[in-house]
Amino acid sequence: MEPHHKDARTRWRRHAATACGLALVFAIGAWLGRASVRDEDMPAAVDPVAAGVSAMTRSPPASPATPRPATSFPALPAQDVPVAAIHDELVARARRGDAAAAMRLAVDLRRCHAWRSERLEQGEASDPDHARDPAVLATRCDGIPMQAVDAADEWLLRAAELGDTGAMVCYAWSPEDYAQPVLSERWIAWARRWRETALPFAVRAYEAGDASALLVLASAYAPRVHGMPSSSIGTLVEPDVVRAAAFSAMLDKLRRNDRSHEPPATWRGLDEAQAVGASTLFLRDWPRFASAGDPFDLFRRCPHARARP
Repeated sequence: MEPHHKDARTRWRRHAATACGLALVFAIGAWLGRASVRDEDMPAAVDPVAAGVSAMTRSPPASPATPRPATSFPALPAQDVPVAAIHDELVARARRGDAAAAMRLAVDLRRCHAWRSERLEQGEASDPDHARDPAVLATRCDGIPMQAVDAADEWLLRAAELGDTGAMVCYAWSPEDYAQPVLSERWIAWARRWRETALPFAVRAYEAGDASALLVLASAYAPRVHGMPSSSIGTLVEPDVVRAAAFSAMLDKLRRNDRSHEPPATWRGLDEAQAVGASTLFLRDWPRFASAGDPFDLFRRCPHARARP
């Protein structure tokens, strides 16, 4: 078979696997039910029909874990150090409460998982950086047992629990990409835990001013397309045009590098009451993001989000 045909077949398999994963997450979401998701876990929106609309105040959303007091940890090892050489050190640091070490483990081990998946098809793989350069393979992932590689998702959760907002948004964004044996007991337990913690994590990142949380929450509350949510986290909430519009407006301002505090002059698709609600939510929460970085940094820092648009 010609190389380009092999590449196309490999890409098709990956897209098909992702699509199947999404379908399974949606199915398991319906099976597990919505009982664990509470309205107070969501960013407080504005009731667009309440008299005298004003910014609502609510108690902070329920948190899946309380971060430990900040502790000073040494700098992380250089990026080019073999994972096997630093694995035990990072594990020990993560267990002592080092969120950055836990996130580094999650990223490195997830990349090793991706490399090993590529290597299983190295007869078809076309990326020499992943499949054919022995030096690169040895540097990145050789010597790491599969049991350690399979723990990447646990370290991502640990980093989120320790207060790393990047880990929070990565964890909430793309659960179908974790290395879990699908529909195994471990996968089912993990899926149930994700449904209980993903939204509170996304809200915590939002309240901390992490711009990528806007992307996660905007997709969660977006209108359904053919009855399906636009992201996995959308299975946890009902569509909300007020929240979706406010979050999307903030994303648009960041995309255009517009740091002014003015809300959109018009809110397309919203009636008058909904527009007032979206404007009020925008005015209340935009200051925490006005100096934020690129929200699409999500696709660079999350080890499993590289294939997202």
